[in-house]
Amino acid sequence: MKKYIPHLISIPIILLALIPPIDFKIPAPTNNWWSYFILIVSFFGLSILFIKTNWFIKSIAVFAFLNCFLSSCPTFSFNAYVSIVGCLWFYILCTKIEDWGFVSKVLWTILLLNVFLMVMQAFGKDTLLNFGRDEVEGFGVVGQHMQMGSFSVILAAMLLPCGAAVLLFPIMTAFFCTSAWSIFACLIGGFIYFFPKNKEGSIQLLILGLLCFVIYADVTGKFANFGANQRWDVWAKTIVLANKHPFTGWGGGMFQHIFPALSGMTCIPWKTAHNFWVQLLFEWGYPGLFLVVGGQIWLFVRLWGRWAVLAAYCMILTDMMVHFPDRVLNCVPIMILFLAYCEYVIEKP
Repeated sequence: MKKYIPHLISIPIILLALIPPIDFKIPAPTNNWWSYFILIVSFFGLSILFIKTNWFIKSIAVFAFLNCFLSSCPTFSFNAYVSIVGCLWFYILCTKIEDWGFVSKVLWTILLLNVFLMVMQAFGKDTLLNFGRDEVEGFGVVGQHMQMGSFSVILAAMLLPCGAAVLLFPIMTAFFCTSAWSIFACLIGGFIYFFPKNKEGSIQLLILGLLCFVIYADVTGKFANFGANQRWDVWAKTIVLANKHPFTGWGGGMFQHIFPALSGMTCIPWKTAHNFWVQLLFEWGYPGLFLVVGGQIWLFVRLWGRWAVLAAYCMILTDMMVHFPDRVLNCVPIMILFLAYCEYVIEKP
């Protein structure tokens, strides 16, 4: 049975990584069946306590469940909890993988497909996802330019242990999608990857890369994203609102539903904070933030010395500071797969 696990794992990865740009949401429940469904999901969430897995996964299963009851709107938070339980069980299944070579081939195929599509899009020949459009509106498979840039970072991070050449994919994607912060994430990952091999050269490369990044971000107007009513203001307002519910947060999945109204900001309605960490604080409070940050530090320490995987890990963490890959369906299964791979690397002899 174990030899088929990589194949089973690859099915949701393929299906979710190749979702075309469409609106996807689960409406609020309106019937009694939802309560039954929530009880079943809660059972599977709490059953993780009796599964052989690490303390962090067990803590998330319990904390996320408790957070639903303390939420400002439990219905929406239980909606989010369904996704969390699914992700936790998917992670547990991923830790059973023995043939990572097969999974690697699947990921390389997804990368190749995206490269092919973006080449067609660059020449205005994409008649699959941009059919009948005068200009490119859908980038790669993901569609939205910033999310595609973030997706390219996550996918490249998973493949970085195969070689640094894979960094060319997110860098080229970032230029095509004008996603400057994806370039920044690659710079961090590349620096950590090369530093143990060539300290002086990697520092010089980092300085040159940062200079190019600053120029590109300025020319493309990306620094304007931190102006009035933009990310800095959103992050600051998110922290202010989070401090009103410091111990419980507003509830998992609640940011998109209540931040626009609570903040009173005149910018476009913000469905995410464009920063995983401040949004986590808003939804789960300081206990939730400390739990997740503690788990990340624990993993960082255990990965120390495994530079390729550590570099990939830092790429993802950097991307999460300005983007929201944890809220993009295409990215989530690959991120979970990466965490499972980290455990595999740490535990293998």
